[in-house]
Amino acid sequence: MVVALVISMLRQREELRNRIVRLAGRGRLALTTQALDEVGRRIGRYLLRHSLVNAGFGVAVGAGLGLLGLPYAGLWGFLAGALRFLPAIGPWLVAPFPAVLALSDAPG
Repeated sequence: MVVALVISMLRQREELRNRIVRLAGRGRLALTTQALDEVGRRIGRYLLRHSLVNAGFGVAVGAGLGLLGLPYAGLWGFLAGALRFLPAIGPWLVAPFPAVLALSDAPG
């Protein structure tokens, strides 16, 4: 539902912005526009930093699994970084798969 809401908001961002400006009143047009621009910049910086942290996490996981000799380590690292965008459960969703692969591939 969140993804659908975000896509809807992004497709109609100009209309949404105009509605927010109308709610604040035409007399505060410059202040409202300035506040919306600041919010956009802050959210953009947050998402960029969050993406960099997730990419670093994915690289670390991929490198660690590669050092362990696991096949498709890059894929598991990518999935770990991508799923880390899901708070609290993302890394746990990808963790069992390389573990099972490592255990099934281990010499018996």
